[in-house]
Amino acid sequence: MSADTHLCGPFFCPDCGTVLDNLTLLIQQRDADIANLERELRSKRSTISRLYGEQNAHPDAHEVIAYWRKHVHPTARELGGKRLKAASARLNGGYTKEQLKRSCDGYALKPYVVRGKGRIHEGPKDSWRADAALIFMDAEHVDEGLRIAERADDLRHVLTPPRPAERPPGPSMSPLGRAALRFASFGWFVFPCRARKKEPATRHGLLDAKRDEQAIEQCWTDNPQLNVAVRTGAESGIVVLDVDGETGWDSLHALEDQHGDLPKTASVVTPRGGEHLYFQHPGREIRNTTGFPGPGLDIRGDGGYVLAPPSVGTDGRLYEVDESAGVKPMPSWLLEALTERQRADNARIKATDWQRFILDGVAKGERDTRMTSYVGHLFALNLPPTEVLALAMVVNGQLRPPLTQKDLARIVGSIARR
Repeated sequence: MSADTHLCGPFFCPDCGTVLDNLTLLIQQRDADIANLERELRSKRSTISRLYGEQNAHPDAHEVIAYWRKHVHPTARELGGKRLKAASARLNGGYTKEQLKRSCDGYALKPYVVRGKGRIHEGPKDSWRADAALIFMDAEHVDEGLRIAERADDLRHVLTPPRPAERPPGPSMSPLGRAALRFASFGWFVFPCRARKKEPATRHGLLDAKRDEQAIEQCWTDNPQLNVAVRTGAESGIVVLDVDGETGWDSLHALEDQHGDLPKTASVVTPRGGEHLYFQHPGREIRNTTGFPGPGLDIRGDGGYVLAPPSVGTDGRLYEVDESAGVKPMPSWLLEALTERQRADNARIKATDWQRFILDGVAKGERDTRMTSYVGHLFALNLPPTEVLALAMVVNGQLRPPLTQKDLARIVGSIARR
């Protein structure tokens, strides 16, 4: 063999390195083709398995999934696969299609589910959708939806208008009017708000709240679409914790993690997915708050009010009863937090502030709240009720317009009883 000749092996040649490079490219291309074929095969197997599963699904499974899409998740695209398989499994496991539909109703009603400890908020408002694969995952999840639906349909003895047989109201009484009568029977003071709004429909707002059944019946007979507002505070004996949206839920969960779960008390779901939790008034002043005891949490106490079911929000959604338990006392940690905040607020109110209130008065919307605080201030000085009333009457003369003598006596009497 001459010096200028050489042998090229199949994998390496010192003089022909390009042979190795070309072979490497061929091997890589072959591996890629094999990978693509494997993916295609898996996809076809998956499609065959899905079609086979759908073909052999329970006869009612498709109907159940279609119901879920209509009532729970209208934007859902895939109606087979895991969703259909889960529904079939529950139907084969003994549930009827009506029970599964009923479970869907439960998940559609609430922006959260109750599961073990506390309340679990299912994401932001725009994503309050429960997937069919989750609902029908197992018997526990199906039963959970059934429980929510049953609670919603249960005619609650608290926060719910009576059946027509319980009281024969006038022929024009709407569900809103019957609700107002029901709340008045609890001893709560009610007044009308404009239809689909929170604004009072009376001149003096919450100061016009009453429990007189004849006056209430007349009001809602004449205007059956007016919303129903309940005055909170000592007058009605209730305080309401208002949970506003996702921020409020996050704050409430954080507080429950720190202090323990709130007691099971009467509650209402608001049109925007918030919650009104009703508690017994503790007998001492509880002022309204905004953003306290946490972001997205408000208190409606003395000088406040809330819309009650079945009032209608601006978007046409109802205030709906969530929990039908009786109204429970406030948890001690919440009462202590509110009391401490009020002490801090009082410490910031200097004599010059009271002087300004006495000499200059306040805006019309602040009269009730400021007069209540001033009367409390006078009682804190250990003045007798008669002297407190006399001083309050003098200061009331500076307000424009002044409170009525009846309202003034009510404020003084209420605080004196506490």
